[in-house]
Amino acid sequence: MGLYTRMTHDRRLLLLGLIAGFPAVLVGMILLWTGGYTPKVEWTLTVVMLGFWLGCSFALQSLVVQPSQTISNLLAALREGYVSRPWCDRNEGGCSGPLYGRLCAPGQITTA
Repeated sequence: MGLYTRMTHDRRLLLLGLIAGFPAVLVGMILLWTGGYTPKVEWTLTVVMLGFWLGCSFALQSLVVQPSQTISNLLAALREGYVSRPWCDRNEGGCSGPLYGRLCAPGQITTA
């Protein structure tokens, strides 16, 4: 079993973000450090580039993982019967919205 298959989904996203940005950061660093700039400019832009690269990678991870966790928790709570479904009126025979309709459809939410 490889390292990639043992990683969690959020770690895979972080790794993907880091790998995707690495070539651009590498080319930028090469151009910066071989361009004859002053050390102050070189170090300042190096910190800015690395900070932006790492910040975007971690932001990608959190932007994808948090909504996924929210949906997962909502579905788990519905499956266990911990929350009410005010949008679903089974007596009236309907639900509002495409997602709510799927959640309320018979057989879609099963108890464990």
